[in-house]
Amino acid sequence: MKFFIVFIAFAMFVGAQALSDAQKEKLRTNYDLCVKETGVDKELVKKARAGDFDFDDAKMKSFTFCMLKKPGIMTDDGVLHKDVALSKADDSVKDKVGKAIDACLKETGATNDEKAWNYVKCYHKERPDHPVL
Repeated sequence: MKFFIVFIAFAMFVGAQALSDAQKEKLRTNYDLCVKETGVDKELVKKARAGDFDFDDAKMKSFTFCMLKKPGIMTDDGVLHKDVALSKADDSVKDKVGKAIDACLKETGATNDEKAWNYVKCYHKERPDHPVL
């Protein structure tokens, strides 16, 4: 399957909200661009999407940062914008998403790629019922 509805960016924050065709297309575009830019192994993306983060891969970390950066959830400087993330969440899950974001804002890393990766791992720990990738 070429597109795994990855979306670190949206799926992580959108929850049960149905995606419009335009949002799905944007996700496909971002996914394709980030795969091309980073050279990530698509099997690792699948693995992480399933909640398995028990690996250390520089390209996957770069992919994660790319997918958070494209929709403006994370800046080029590695700053996570909670307001942008929450704006993508359905009203029915905003409170839970906000709490998970708050719990994970402490995540750091030596690089922006590591910050994004550590954030996504933390978010999955806080919201395992919410697809991360």
